[in-house]
Amino acid sequence: MTVVLRNIIATTTVALALFGAAACADQPQVDPKPSSSPSKAVTLADKKTTCEAYLKLDSEMEAKAKPLAEKMAGADKDPAVALSALVELKGLVAEYDTKLTPIAAASSDAQVKAAIEAELVEVRATKTDLDAAGLDPEKLQAAIENHSSSDLTDKVKALCG
Repeated sequence: MTVVLRNIIATTTVALALFGAAACADQPQVDPKPSSSPSKAVTLADKKTTCEAYLKLDSEMEAKAKPLAEKMAGADKDPAVALSALVELKGLVAEYDTKLTPIAAASSDAQVKAAIEAELVEVRATKTDLDAAGLDPEKLQAAIENHSSSDLTDKVKALCG
């Protein structure tokens, strides 16, 4: 998980902790969309291709995370904004997991593959803990503190260097 995503999670948690009223606000509903992706045979990608795909995804996720950071800047004035950003953040973490999985699966470079898979483990654990935390600020904070994968992201980037 990128540093930007981790910072957004932390900002969201602080905003929710400061405003207990946010827990009483109406929760935005997220309509789950069924994934109808057909099974495809995995073609192994070389290190360069894997790294290009990883770095492109990392940039894409950071670009999507920046508007959330902007939303969170005003969350202290509107707890509903914090809730909305949290729902979006959970979706972004899930999207990152979904898009990172095939990159790891297709990698033919053992070191890069292992580094991406290690990051996936942390992303999935973060997602699970965020989902389990609901809107409880203490649980959200614990989920953030327990899962810091920016070092793992840095490791992949270093291998791709």
